Amino acid sequence: MEVPVVKKTEYDLSHISRDDFLCLFSEDGEKQDVKVPEGEVGEKIRAYLAEEKIVSVTIQTAMGMEIAVDAKAVSED
Repeated sequence: MEVPVVKKTEYDLSHISRDDFLCLFSEDGEKQDVKVPEGEVGEKIRAYLAEEKIVSVTIQTAMGMEIAVDAKAVSED
């Protein structure tokens, strides 16, 4: 029996594109292929951006699929 490999990665959020994709970046480069999720996490991301906060987004990868599973405001210290 195969067990899926689940990976979580933190990215900094730059902005949301016109077609509703997250524009993310990390030390490894940019990522722009994850849609803003519906529901609580998507609302949280949009609210943080509206408040002009620095946002960190957790992307979960499993079985070839990626989704934003959490977002948090990052202090500017």
